[in-house]
Amino acid sequence: MLQATRVFFIRHADCDINVYAGARSNPPLSEVGKKQVEALSFWAKNADIDKVYSSPLVRAMDTAKGIAMAKGLEVNPIDALKELDFGEWEGLSASDIPAEERERWYHEPLTTAPPGGETLTELAKRVLSAYRDITDSNVGKNIAIVAHGGPLRTIICSILGLHLSFLWNFELAHASVSAADIYPNGYSLLVFLNNTYFREGFFDKKG
Repeated sequence: MLQATRVFFIRHADCDINVYAGARSNPPLSEVGKKQVEALSFWAKNADIDKVYSSPLVRAMDTAKGIAMAKGLEVNPIDALKELDFGEWEGLSASDIPAEERERWYHEPLTTAPPGGETLTELAKRVLSAYRDITDSNVGKNIAIVAHGGPLRTIICSILGLHLSFLWNFELAHASVSAADIYPNGYSLLVFLNNTYFREGFFDKKG
């Protein structure tokens, strides 16, 4: 039987912001986000994880540290796992951006970039390259990748054989866990998606 590599995909915890926060923005976790990290740490204690990789941005690293500490591991930061570079839109709300400019990007994100930023095609190139490097160097192990909505959706689309245009067609909540098994023959199986069961009765607690 072929030994699969199990990859856990964890989206960073909540930041309580309502602006474009991409590769250049570094907001901290919100109080809700910190509770979510506690819940993720509780989940990680019972999960089989050999290595933890993360985007180097604070919101991802602080999430990853909660998981790594629960397993007695170090976090391995990977620059290519950063969120999409929104360029001049970083830190702006949707209402701050000219409607025509915003709509053009929404309808053609594969080939259109925010001013000074990157396209989804460019995002996919760097993210998928890093993902292949990570999985190739951890064959047969169980690894956790903590990153952002854009990079994680890109990887999941690749696993499912979906075109990048389907990037926004599935939910990926903050502090959610998804998982895939990667086999040596190249076959990939998405095991579960957007799981938040471990948060029930935990991060919603008051105080």
